[in-house]
Amino acid sequence: MRKNYLTFLLVLSGFPLASQLWAQDSLKVNFVGLDTSLKGQNLTLYLRNPQTGVSSDSLMVMPVDTTNFMLGFDSVSPGNYFLDFYVDADGNGRFNTPPDKSWRVELDSFQGDTTINWNFDTNYVDITWPPDTSGGDTTGVDTSLFEVAINFTGFAPHVGQDLYVYVRDASNGDKLDSLAIEPVDSSDFAVVFDSVQGGKNYNIDFWADLDSSGTYNAPPVDHAWRIELMNLMGDTVVDFAHNTDFVDIFPADDTTGGSDSTLNLTINFTGFDSTVGQNFYVYLRDPQTNDFMDSTLITALDSNDFTVVFNNVTVNQNVNVDFYSDVNANGSYDAPPTDHAWRIQLTNLTADTTILFLYDTVYTDIGLGGPITGVADADGEKDFSSYPNPVQDELTVSLNKGGTGLSIYSLTGALVLHRNLTTAERLVKMNVSGLKPGMYILKFTSESGSSQKKFLKE
Repeated sequence: MRKNYLTFLLVLSGFPLASQLWAQDSLKVNFVGLDTSLKGQNLTLYLRNPQTGVSSDSLMVMPVDTTNFMLGFDSVSPGNYFLDFYVDADGNGRFNTPPDKSWRVELDSFQGDTTINWNFDTNYVDITWPPDTSGGDTTGVDTSLFEVAINFTGFAPHVGQDLYVYVRDASNGDKLDSLAIEPVDSSDFAVVFDSVQGGKNYNIDFWADLDSSGTYNAPPVDHAWRIELMNLMGDTVVDFAHNTDFVDIFPADDTTGGSDSTLNLTINFTGFDSTVGQNFYVYLRDPQTNDFMDSTLITALDSNDFTVVFNNVTVNQNVNVDFYSDVNANGSYDAPPTDHAWRIQLTNLTADTTILFLYDTVYTDIGLGGPITGVADADGEKDFSSYPNPVQDELTVSLNKGGTGLSIYSLTGALVLHRNLTTAERLVKMNVSGLKPGMYILKFTSESGSSQKKFLKE
């Protein structure tokens, strides 16, 4: 989701993102030759479901200051889409036709990283949803999502400190969106979220890391505030002046910011020229237990610069990002220097985070080797079944009970793929097309234990 003010852990100026890996693809729109009369006006781009009109993501140029520019979405699932965009000619912050100028690009069977070149034309399209058949004006292009802008003033006491802002469901505390300002560099600044729905109640919770611990501590150790927004029915601007009316936004029984609170962790890898053509594995692990939280398999690297995104980290969590390149191409992990492996240690993550990792030769044994031990194959049938066997591209796993994870190991004990589970999941599909042909072990884990069975990848 778009945020108009983002400061990452590392400033990434002009960093080339060659590929986005989130089991999804990138979509970029290259706008060419916009009429000079549109300069100074805001342009908004929506990625929408053509059946329902629901916007899955949006971007804004505020304002247009050139006739040529590019906008992009980095995590688009395969499917059909409308790219709807308009220029806010009347400056009211909403779509109206006329006088606003709007266009539509229809994408059928989108799949794979894609760049679209769009040349300015005057073939305007009414992008109102649902379509306006009455001939009258409309109140907006997408009534399901609104913007909330917060203008912060008087924050001079916190210049040089980190500030974290959350959009939370007022009913249960679940975090819907967040951003980090690391650090605050001005007493007056603004942030914008576009993730709120009409008719709902929200809390805008934010805190300044006064003690520089990197972890939230209840006031007065850290300074925290709350803005309550009730029954939002449109785009909203809130002015907030610094004060000392602090609020404990994460009480002791709610340190994660809600039962569904998750953060995005983005790792930008650069300088991996020597690993191009090799399989690359990235794991998100608990540093205390070494349990696997998530994983990504890249088969094979086709660029020296690439990006991996995980979206299941919780507030104040510690994680290890373990990754290795299969230098000897044997399909399993071997301790360095046979394979090349690294570890990034992250502590007390408090907001969506982006980090930059430059290739180096300081390798780390991330401990993925060793034979698999556990119950015999036959015991796996009581917990799950899988098909087809042999399998070429997609392995379907039917679960007989709720679990916490599915892992695929080589016969030498190297983890090659992992999938987190919710307790409600009973049918899971795993993409194994990137695995080399051979025998593998599928391991199912639940709170009561684990079971496993072999399958053949053709």
